[in-house]
Amino acid sequence: DTHLQQTKDFSELTFAGRATSLGSSVRTLVERYQGRPLAGILLFTDGNATDLPGGLPDLSGMPPVYPVVIGQDQPAQDIALQNVAVTQTAFEDAPVSIQAAVAAAGYPDTNVVAQLFDQTGKKVAEQKEKTRSDDEALSFRFQIRPEKSGISFYRLRVSTQGELDQFTNPQNSTEATVANNSRVFVVDRGQGPYRILYVAGRPNWEFKFLNRALAEDDQVQLVGLIRIADRERKFEFRGRSSESSNPLYRGFDKTQEDTERYDQAVLRRLNVRDEAELRSGFPKIPEDLYLYQAVVLDDLEAGFFTREQMNLLQKFVSERGGGLLMLGGQESFHEGKFEHTPIGDMLPVYLDRTPEIPSAAELRLELTREGWLQPWTRLRNNEIEERTRLQSMPPFQVLNNVRDIRPGASTIASVI
Repeated sequence: DTHLQQTKDFSELTFAGRATSLGSSVRTLVERYQGRPLAGILLFTDGNATDLPGGLPDLSGMPPVYPVVIGQDQPAQDIALQNVAVTQTAFEDAPVSIQAAVAAAGYPDTNVVAQLFDQTGKKVAEQKEKTRSDDEALSFRFQIRPEKSGISFYRLRVSTQGELDQFTNPQNSTEATVANNSRVFVVDRGQGPYRILYVAGRPNWEFKFLNRALAEDDQVQLVGLIRIADRERKFEFRGRSSESSNPLYRGFDKTQEDTERYDQAVLRRLNVRDEAELRSGFPKIPEDLYLYQAVVLDDLEAGFFTREQMNLLQKFVSERGGGLLMLGGQESFHEGKFEHTPIGDMLPVYLDRTPEIPSAAELRLELTREGWLQPWTRLRNNEIEERTRLQSMPPFQVLNNVRDIRPGASTIASVI
C-alpha cells in the first residue's frame, strides 16, 4: 500500500491500496531494524511500484532482499480507457468533439466497442474498432450536439463486442477489472447568445459588413456604439445665441433637451435591447459592462474614455474574463495615445518608442507561419487559393506601427 503496516495473517490483506510504495517500505524496514541481526527481506511482488521512477534505490548497507515474483509472463486481459479529451466551443450550435484513447491488452483481432451515454442513460453514439495486435492502443472520436444548453454529464464505456453485458453482470467478464472501462466527463455549452460591444470612433465599413455577417447568427449579437460627431472644444465653440447643443443638430426639429451638448460627442446606439442600454455612452459601472462577453475598439482614441472607464475595462478582462479586440485606424494604438494606459497595458504589443518607418502608398497583407496554422485566418481550402485571395485584396492605406510583441503573443500577419 502507500505505507508499511503489520498483519497477523494473509486474511487481513484487502488489496485495496491506491499505490505501491515499494522503495520507501524497504527503507523503512532497514531503519526499523538498524543494528539488529536481520537475515533478509522476503518480498512478494508483481514487479510494479509507484515510487521508483528512477529505478532501484541505493541498496548498500541493507540486508539481502529475496524477491518472489507473482504473476505470469503475459499480461492479464484488460481493456482500459486511458484518456478522454473534450473539445468544445462557446457556441451552442457547434458540435462537441470527444477523443478517447483505449488500451486493449490480451485481445488480439477482437472488436472493441465504445458507447456514449447521456445523463439519462440514453445511448447517444456507438463506434467499433478492431485490434490488430495483442497489445494495441485504439482511438475513438465522437462528435455530438447536446440537446440542451448549460452543463451536461456523459458516460463513455468500452468493452469487447461479446461482453457488453459485463457492466450489469461483472462476474461474466473475462477482464482483469472493469473499473477502468468507463469514464464520466462534463460538457458546458454555456448560455448564449453572446453579446459583443462594438465601439467605433466614426462610421466605417468594418462595422457595416461585420453587422451584416452576424445579422442571421443566433449565437452572437453585435451591439454598436458609433460616434458620428466629436465634441466641440469649449474655447473653440462658436454657436448661435442661446445655442448649447451640438452643431450637428442644426436644422433638425429637436429640442436641446433631446440632443447632446456641444461639448459632448454624438453617439448612436445600434442593436440595443431597450432604450436604456448605452444611453449614457460607454458603460461606467460593472453591471452595465458585464452584460457583454467581449468589447471591440475601432479607430478610437484614448481620450474617449475616462480613467475610471479604462480601469473598468481592465477589470472586465482580468477579473471577468471578457475579451478585448482593438482594430487599427488613425486613432488606434500609438496614434490613439494608448501607451501607459490601462487599455494599452492589455494589448499584446508595445506602444512606446515606436520606430519610424518610411511611408508606403500600398501595404499588402501577408500571413506568418502561425497565421497559416490558424483556421480562422484562412478563407480558402488550400494555400495557392489563399495566396491568390491575399494578393487580390485592396492595399491598406493606414499602418499602426508597433515596437514589438509582448511575451506570450503571436504574430498572425504582417504587411509588406
